[in-house]
Amino acid sequence: MELIIYVGVLVVIAVAMVNVLPLLFSGRGNVESRQAVREQLGFSLERIAQDVRAASVITTPANAGDANPTLLLTIGGGISVTSPDIAGDVGQHSSLVLDASGNPVVSYWDYPNSDLKLLHCNDVNCAAGGDSITSPDTAGNVGGFTSLVLDSSGFPVVSYYDYLNGDLKLLHCNDVNCAAGGDSITSPDTTGYVGRETSLALDALGYPVVSYYYEADAAFQVTADLKLLHCNDVNCAAGGDSITSPDTAVDVGEYNSLVLDAAGYPVVSYFDATNSDLKLLHCNDVNCAAGGDSITSPDTAGFVGSHTSLALDAAGYPVVSYFGATTADLKILHCNDVNCAAGGDSITSPDTTGNIGWHTSLVFDAAGYPVVSYYDTTNTGLKLLHCNDSNCTLGDTVTYCVATNQLRRAASGAACDGTAPALTPTTVTVAAPTFTRVVNTNTQFGRTTVAIQISLAMTAGDAVSGEQYTESLRTTVTMRP
Repeated sequence: MELIIYVGVLVVIAVAMVNVLPLLFSGRGNVESRQAVREQLGFSLERIAQDVRAASVITTPANAGDANPTLLLTIGGGISVTSPDIAGDVGQHSSLVLDASGNPVVSYWDYPNSDLKLLHCNDVNCAAGGDSITSPDTAGNVGGFTSLVLDSSGFPVVSYYDYLNGDLKLLHCNDVNCAAGGDSITSPDTTGYVGRETSLALDALGYPVVSYYYEADAAFQVTADLKLLHCNDVNCAAGGDSITSPDTAVDVGEYNSLVLDAAGYPVVSYFDATNSDLKLLHCNDVNCAAGGDSITSPDTAGFVGSHTSLALDAAGYPVVSYFGATTADLKILHCNDVNCAAGGDSITSPDTTGNIGWHTSLVFDAAGYPVVSYYDTTNTGLKLLHCNDSNCTLGDTVTYCVATNQLRRAASGAACDGTAPALTPTTVTVAAPTFTRVVNTNTQFGRTTVAIQISLAMTAGDAVSGEQYTESLRTTVTMRP
């Protein structure tokens, strides 16, 4: 009797263990699955957040409210691009300088009204609004091919083209915005068709030095040379100015840009129309009259070199913005020596959105980073680029996506697919994420912030019970200003 009872108890215990053990193991599996999912969610969200905070540009999602299963951003670069004047077809033939506060001042052509225009921005990126925009010369068809500098008082001095008379013109304003009237306007060269593609600098006395393009006839078929004017006074009004032609090699001199080196010798970038190349002239004297000047072609890749603008870095090495017609992009050249002759120069394309890069004008900010104004042909407006390094490099592009059920991060422009590095293990299945662009504007302080809302869901399974555990998290990360 006791044996029967004992056997019965063992049977009951065995049946209980058969029913309970799977539950125990299943519970432990669920705990492990839950822990794996939560660890991977936390790690993945923090990794994405780090890149969003460090990003200079978020390309996808592009607009406020857009939701996308992939996130495309750029880390580094920090390029600012704005459109400060889009009133009609404006912005061609722009020229840019920075005032004492680092705010851009831009001269350019108002095509619909055939006038010269001047923009004086209220902040370093022309983003705040309330900028000063004036039209200091509206006599006839004027204002093309402008070049701008500021005199010692911060008053604009502008060289430009008079289409009606085919002459070179010079404006010297009476105030910082060219708004007071009574400005000096002269025509220092009226021989032939002169004054297209002007570029202006002031020598140590404040006297204008201007490079420009000369055609002997209206059809531009006889002579097409690079010319240089060195005035005898601040307004080019006294006469007896020096005028030379430092490069007469067939059709050269269009889209020129002039600066003076430390010795006051002109350095000019310009377009070689015969060979479709970018050229650089470095003169041996203040008037480019002595001969023996250095002339090089630092970029000959495709149809390049139009719409140039030139500045010298702290070492005296040329930096040139220009248009690459082959790709319809803005290009930046940073030379390795004073004549761009050594080779190994840096050439980048910091803006490739649409057909852009015409009528460029380049200066450096206080840190030595290029600031470029140029014309957006696609949208017929003025654009402004502010680089975050000396070569206008774009930084590293990073894409987040889910491929083959794993969260992946593709860097340096690589495709985000099953070959990209995985951030999650194969034991965790990742659903397609949602990246949403959030834009917040504080009207009181005039600030706008961009954030990305990240939604992620992951699943892990229990091999013993076959059960699965799924968890999702959502967080919003703001780009650093």
